[in-house]
Amino acid sequence: MAQFTSTRKIRFGVDARTSEGERGTVTDVIVDPATGAAISVGIRFGVFGHTTYTSFEHLASATETEITLDAPRSALDLTPPSGVRLTSATQVALDGKRIGKLAHITFAHETRAPLRVVIDRGMGAPVAASAKALSGVDAKTLTLSNEGDGKDPALTPYHPDSDLREDIRRAIEKYGRMRVDIAGVDVQAVDGVVWLRGHVSSELNRRLVEDLSRGVDGVAELHNLLIADSELAASISSALARDPDTAEERIGIYPALGRVHLRGSVRTAAARETATRIAAANPGAREVINELRVNPSATVLSVMAGVTGDEDIVPGD
Repeated sequence: MAQFTSTRKIRFGVDARTSEGERGTVTDVIVDPATGAAISVGIRFGVFGHTTYTSFEHLASATETEITLDAPRSALDLTPPSGVRLTSATQVALDGKRIGKLAHITFAHETRAPLRVVIDRGMGAPVAASAKALSGVDAKTLTLSNEGDGKDPALTPYHPDSDLREDIRRAIEKYGRMRVDIAGVDVQAVDGVVWLRGHVSSELNRRLVEDLSRGVDGVAELHNLLIADSELAASISSALARDPDTAEERIGIYPALGRVHLRGSVRTAAARETATRIAAANPGAREVINELRVNPSATVLSVMAGVTGDEDIVPGD
């Protein structure tokens, strides 16, 4: 399952701001003709100014609305590097048929590899495609091919990342049982590719969040990285059972959207400290609250208590 990747969006026509505050306009991006990887970004200062070029190393950020540089204008080059120059006039073709013009390309920050392509269809709504669908790159035309076995189109409706995130959160919040878990869910979106990260109370809710998200218009690909509290408790319990300091102890594990409460009694201070260390080492635990008591004569777990501190009500009790 793909992890979330830091990206740089090169959208033609947006503002570009240097480290000294000078503002220009993004005019083009130069890419490797064989791989499509980004090489340089063209920026024009002033209506009639010359286009200058900055390497990707100088892109402090690059979003749908603005590019910011960590270098002054004087550090930019007047001569473009070799490669294919893509602009807003570059046509995009799908299986040989022109479908619109290039609006922007999103690249992986570290590798500069192209990830997503967004197409302006004029009077039609914009669409996005995976860069895996790229089969040809030249200055006049980007060529896309349908992915996989051809049953699913390479194109999906495009919504700005902030809009798509909000649409997904609203879809989750509308479902009554998710109004508590939504506080633990983080939604990331890049041109229709969505990552769900954070915590939910159960595996059922993990699947439910995924189903609700997939139903939102504009979601092209979804990666569910949510951690269920039930899975987190089982993982920590297994780790405690493997450590000699805690294997024989009776430790209650109570996660609440990633905040792990340890309750009960242990026989040594070492066991208490080890329990905290083991729970905190679990990558799914965002916080560990150790409420274990040291009692040398402890043999069994005390009365089960929820994360509120109140004892559970046992039927017939």
